[in-house]
Amino acid sequence: MLSIKCPYCQVRLKIDESKIPDHLNAFNCPRCKETISVSLLHRYKIVSNNEDTIYIQKNDNTAATLTVLPDACTPSQSFQLRTGINIIGRKNGNTSEAKIEIETNDKLMSREHIKIEAVQYGKGEYNYLLSDNGSKNQTRHNSHYLNQGEIIVLRDKDEIEIGNTKIQFNK
Repeated sequence: MLSIKCPYCQVRLKIDESKIPDHLNAFNCPRCKETISVSLLHRYKIVSNNEDTIYIQKNDNTAATLTVLPDACTPSQSFQLRTGINIIGRKNGNTSEAKIEIETNDKLMSREHIKIEAVQYGKGEYNYLLSDNGSKNQTRHNSHYLNQGEIIVLRDKDEIEIGNTKIQFNK
């Protein structure tokens, strides 16, 4: 049995992990009816386990990568995207929520500049959704500025510009 707490209403739930079908990605909380994302535990690594809650961390990456193109401020770097939400920005110690931190001196890049959500829709198949994460200096996709709230489906070899830094998306 897996003990979890609903992130919305805080009710504690006991779930028999063996009864979760492979295709199930979410379920509704029986109390507040909000959607709770799930995945089979064997796809995750247990980070911490106490009596009430099991904290897990996804350890399976998608096939997509981001390649930071080098310039005067930024060395070449490569990052693999994970299933779910990937926040990408300038490396700045522990003060950022970014999961992908780019080593750079580019001050026009925010610490949490963009969001790429990797959404699985088939066995090993993903859509990658790019959006600006409320940055001050906006985001460009293939040389076009993203509007506030705009979401772009990324394609292989698309170019993303955050600050003065160029990143290539590879699927």
